[in-house]
Amino acid sequence: MPDLFSQPFIPATGEQGDLPLERFIPPLPQGIVSRWLHESVPKGSWVLDPFCSTPLLSLEAARSGYKVLVTGNNPILNLLLEILAATPKVEDFKAALAELDLEKFGETRLTVFLKSLYLSNCSVCGEQVTVKSFLWQKDSDTPFAKIYTCPNCGDEGEKPTTQTDVEKLKQIGNTALHLSRALSRVNIGDREAFEGAQEALKSYHSRPLFFIFTILNRIDGLRDEHKRSLLRALMLHVLDHGSSLWPWPSSRSRPRQLVIPSQFRENNLWLALEESIQILTNSGDPVKLYRWPEIPQSEGICLYPGRFRSIEKLPATFDIKAVLSVFPRPVQAFWTLSAVWSGWIWGKEAVIPLK
Repeated sequence: MPDLFSQPFIPATGEQGDLPLERFIPPLPQGIVSRWLHESVPKGSWVLDPFCSTPLLSLEAARSGYKVLVTGNNPILNLLLEILAATPKVEDFKAALAELDLEKFGETRLTVFLKSLYLSNCSVCGEQVTVKSFLWQKDSDTPFAKIYTCPNCGDEGEKPTTQTDVEKLKQIGNTALHLSRALSRVNIGDREAFEGAQEALKSYHSRPLFFIFTILNRIDGLRDEHKRSLLRALMLHVLDHGSSLWPWPSSRSRPRQLVIPSQFRENNLWLALEESIQILTNSGDPVKLYRWPEIPQSEGICLYPGRFRSIEKLPATFDIKAVLSVFPRPVQAFWTLSAVWSGWIWGKEAVIPLK
């Protein structure tokens, strides 16, 4: 094996592509993992990623001809790894979304109604426009501005909201049912964890919460497990963009704590859902992924959904030649939200590993 300090810096061969939740996930440019492995570890060997802090590490290692044991107790990151390994196509996601188009909200198709939550009128020509974001003051009951681009007259930018925009908030009705469901899905009988969930829920306004649970409820009702998995993966981007942790006018944010900015933007979650399709279909070749205790016989990933130390004994076939990882970002907001999102997607049992 070469001297570990003979090459203090390994240059990347490309930039990291877009990822859902990327503001919480540590960056990993392309090429670093594969180059180090090829120079240091025989091809086909077992390598260990004990944190699963970014799915890009194990995917690049597997695509470089290695068997990777990944241990991760965060169901959100595990789902992201599974979807990116499968490399579904745009058509797969659209077919899954088509299931939602069969649903109705009252007399209106569900997808049409959800899109209508973000419709407004141009301040110049009065034509209907899709709002990209509503802008809020912390602790306010109504947004003070909206951001859009009018396809009719070209008017764009930040414009004041109107009474019509305020009235649109009433379309969602009483959100008490969604609030109750949001809390019940994360209530594991632990007082401290429940208080943390209540605090996290304050990061979601009524319209995003309504949007999120309207879709999650429909996903739970689907019989096709593959389509459920695809839609849940799309929702990762939506769950992140649905929170109030997006300060305005700042365009980028890496929140460490669940502190709502004094001014924030409420993102259009239907646009976030559509954007998620493009983000999740930017990956490379498919990677075979197995759930422990199934293991790959050649290159591929074995995912153990828990901490490495909780594995009682590794089989003799696991002759691990290297341990690779990117240290997770010490971001309390992400880990709290991951617990909440896990409960919302899978139920309270999924919260327990993150308690």
